[in-house]
Amino acid sequence: MHPNPEWLTKLPNLPEINDNIKFFGGHQQSVKYNWSVDWECHHAFEIMLIVSGVQQTKLRNREYVFKAEDIILIPP
Repeated sequence: MHPNPEWLTKLPNLPEINDNIKFFGGHQQSVKYNWSVDWECHHAFEIMLIVSGVQQTKLRNREYVFKAEDIILIPP
């Protein structure tokens, strides 16, 4: 067995997550082209599933493009 390379020991470890997910509710929404929303604050994670079309998200000077069947996890 090979010893761990040095670069591997310098990687940060992610915390072990062993928890339940509690859903507060859900909804389906269709929006028109060029729809936008102001900055939002959530007290829980938000899970989005793009059912059809394309969603372009601009956040903190970065642009993200999501397509049908993409799943987005937005932290609180």
